[in-house]
Amino acid sequence: MADTEIDWSFAPQCEPTRPASDESWMLAQCFKIMMMQAGFAVVESSFVRQKNSANIMMKNTVDLAAGALLYWAFGYALAYGVDPNNPDNVNPFCGTGQFFLIDGHDAASWMFQLSFAATAATIDSGAVAERMMFVPYVMYSSLMTSLFYPIVCHWTWDSNGWLTKMGFHDFAGSGPVHLVGGASSIVAAWFIGPRIGRFADKGELVVTAVQGIGLSLPPGAETSQPYCVVRQLNHGDGERESRSSEEPRNPRWGTNLTFDVRLEDTAAD
Repeated sequence: MADTEIDWSFAPQCEPTRPASDESWMLAQCFKIMMMQAGFAVVESSFVRQKNSANIMMKNTVDLAAGALLYWAFGYALAYGVDPNNPDNVNPFCGTGQFFLIDGHDAASWMFQLSFAATAATIDSGAVAERMMFVPYVMYSSLMTSLFYPIVCHWTWDSNGWLTKMGFHDFAGSGPVHLVGGASSIVAAWFIGPRIGRFADKGELVVTAVQGIGLSLPPGAETSQPYCVVRQLNHGDGERESRSSEEPRNPRWGTNLTFDVRLEDTAAD
């Protein structure tokens, strides 16, 4: 049977030289990678307290939603963009054209690359869980998707990148995705520091014994010293957080409580 070449001109294509079957395969892999966002959200929420689960879910949603807009506007152009009016105007540091996907674009390639950009940004979400407010995190994630990741991606994955020209070969996104996301996570975690009271150098538990007054001691226990234990968390800045009988749950961070404990000879004491 003689070999025949299939004419794909009838099929809708995002890239003139790529058949629709390749587009379908690329988008299928893209959707698989994007489903990792749900997995990241579940894993991260399982490592935080219940009250912060909704915050983690929202951060992972914003990673993809805001990241898609910014990658469409700036990210893809900085990673792979070439000015169609001047295709020779390329540099090894970043892309030079096709901002907002104007003047020609490859929609399937943009979608595929977006999945990796969102994944790199999500790595930071787990590193700063419970320690970063929502608005600063959105700003941080936006810079990662629109600026930091695309430039490194251009270095390693674009044919004009300076690392590519030096012979660098990336393996499964270990450079632009995992290394960039991991490095930025380390910097963010180091800059923010641990949660208040998480380690001894940031806060220590102070136990105070308050002597009971006016108690009738049983025979043979006259020399004993009854007391009430008051537990306080010292944050290292002179402020303490404590529990009182009027407030069984922990009050807000940074509150100062004064204890005046007097044990009486009653059944409750």
